[in-house]
Amino acid sequence: MIKQMKPRNIWQIIAIVAIFVNIGLGIMLGKSKSAKNFEYLEMVRIHEAELKYWENKSKLADAVQTYIHSIAPTSDLSAALLIDECEEYSVDVKFALAQGELESHFGVVGLAAKTNSVWNVGAYDDLSFKDITKRYKYNHPNESIRPYLELLTSEYLTARCEEELLKKFETHSGKRFATEPKYEERLSYKYKTIASTTCIDSLQQQVRYWKIRSNR
Repeated sequence: MIKQMKPRNIWQIIAIVAIFVNIGLGIMLGKSKSAKNFEYLEMVRIHEAELKYWENKSKLADAVQTYIHSIAPTSDLSAALLIDECEEYSVDVKFALAQGELESHFGVVGLAAKTNSVWNVGAYDDLSFKDITKRYKYNHPNESIRPYLELLTSEYLTARCEEELLKKFETHSGKRFATEPKYEERLSYKYKTIASTTCIDSLQQQVRYWKIRSNR
């Protein structure tokens, strides 16, 4: 015969079960709350990093535009667009600036004043304006940014960094960007001048840092 459980014992069991249930729920809720807190803090961190990214990118654009206009006050080249494109192609903006200055003073001297090709892509071996194909003639200097970066990254930076090109600016097949013997020397001088006399280098580093931190 099964012995009937006394009411007192039943409530004791219920109370014990309730305690364990509450403990389990507390742990679960604690974990959930902790996870939510972590997610919230992570969102705040990313948001702050995003703000820092745009803040430093804006400062970089101002610094680059200031430099361009210090060399060529009438240049229409957009610093903001140049920075965006360099970021997309992972090219050091100082290198693009140094070469743009060396080639055409950012589109205001030489053939570039007519072709709007800031880096003189396609204008090799002293070609005249009429000899340059339509492909390398643009309506605005900004249109010459992407073709230049595409050429640079596909032909010259495939397995090298920009500083290596300052010593030997040629493709893997040995084709030089320019025929001028001291081209690399002059380009290197301008690159180092930009790095040492402006805040472009440090701002570019900050932009790269906050880009990683914001998970962009």
